[in-house]
Amino acid sequence: MALKVPDLGERKLVNLLRLNWGTLQAGLFIADHVPANGDTLATYVAIEASFPGYARVDVLNWTVAADDGAGRARTAADLITFTRTVSGVPQFVWGYFIVDPDGVQLWAERHPAPPVRMEMAGDVFRISPAFTLRSEL
Repeated sequence: MALKVPDLGERKLVNLLRLNWGTLQAGLFIADHVPANGDTLATYVAIEASFPGYARVDVLNWTVAADDGAGRARTAADLITFTRTVSGVPQFVWGYFIVDPDGVQLWAERHPAPPVRMEMAGDVFRISPAFTLRSEL
């Protein structure tokens, strides 16, 4: 048996989640890591960015869930910009992770291109956090 959630149900479930997950935070990871099912927050703390100016950022203003055109319900948050403030030893950003208010790592996403070099003051890394849900059928 497989769970079938109709399109309207997918959107409703995503909206219930986004309205109840509290203020999430986004962080960056700086190792060549492919997010995996067994990952925890400790996985990402061990490889978290530490360049000057870096801090986790609140993820704000999630949209009302809508169909994304590929059969998924999708919500997205405001664009987040991480900016290096002082030049120095480079760090290479491979992706981002999301943490809930209880300190649980909810998801992570690897950057689709090569890692982004953060070395000079003013270097930026931007993410557009999004969450999708699709029925098994």
